[in-house]
Amino acid sequence: MIVRCLCNDLSALASQQQARRLRESSHLDHPLYELKVGALYAVQAMEQWHDGWRLYLHTDEQDRFPRPYPLELFEIVDDTLSAGWRINLAPGAGEEPRLVCAFPEWSRDPGFYKRLIDDDEACVALYRRYRLSDCGLNELDRDQRLLEAIQDVLLREWDPIGVKDVPEAADEYVTYGYQIWRMLLGGRPLQELTDYLWWAETEHMALGVGSREATHALAERLARLPQEVDRELAKGSLGPPTSRAQLHHLRDGED
Repeated sequence: MIVRCLCNDLSALASQQQARRLRESSHLDHPLYELKVGALYAVQAMEQWHDGWRLYLHTDEQDRFPRPYPLELFEIVDDTLSAGWRINLAPGAGEEPRLVCAFPEWSRDPGFYKRLIDDDEACVALYRRYRLSDCGLNELDRDQRLLEAIQDVLLREWDPIGVKDVPEAADEYVTYGYQIWRMLLGGRPLQELTDYLWWAETEHMALGVGSREATHALAERLARLPQEVDRELAKGSLGPPTSRAQLHHLRDGED
């Protein structure tokens, strides 16, 4: 399961009632700077708290455990659950039982997470094994690189408003990039990709005149990116992602 961070500050939530509820129940009165807006994260576990669901995400490579974050801060971009997950009820002290979705040793043991954050070696080793083998990290790494490649092509080769040499405008086409990324991952036909780019340029940006032939050529260029990324990953010739300081962080500076 993969999610994308929509915001890292409760005050940015559309529903202030929801923000107030989470702030009061979770004591989150400051931005969560370790979360990067727009970044993708692999969900390591899910747990139902008294005020809503928490997603356990590994946001710092220096940590040996994931941290819980409110579901409301994210959107789900891949709803495929890990094949190793189990769902169980965890008893709470003085509370109603909570649903826990995680690998079996976590979901069935109410004390597992506490021992994990206390650096219990057996728990740390077990979590690391599941995280590396069963939580889709290779898939996520490939998706990260594909999104970066799309954004690079849009800025350097498409650039309909001519901002590629303006550092402050490096994120100008991010919204279009996410949509194209989803289309490529979903295996959408080339014609649909061409139509989307044509709409973006001639209608959404209201630029009017465009070249349908050039738009189709760009769509073909983008459609080849998944295979290009796979080849480069197989050869090991791609460098590290944009930033490894934050696990699964795709783009720096999107606060």
